[in-house]
Amino acid sequence: MADMSNNELLKFGSEITRHNEIIQKEWYKRYQMNFPYALDYEGNIVHHIMNCILQDDECDKLILKQALNLREEQSKNIVLS
Repeated sequence: MADMSNNELLKFGSEITRHNEIIQKEWYKRYQMNFPYALDYEGNIVHHIMNCILQDDECDKLILKQALNLREEQSKNIVLS
């Protein structure tokens, strides 16, 4: 899985009918969020299968918590730069 491109991982993940632990682990390693969510450069939560930005109040608690943690890390890195 590690050698799959993001597009290949998204395509494979969207075609399965049940939760796939391998995809989840690889996606989390790349984005520190559950599949298929990630933050964009502006800190927005993106659902990569639907290719749309979600507002914080549209996400479940776990995704929101992951996003908030990443945003905090990003803000620390900006301050340290």
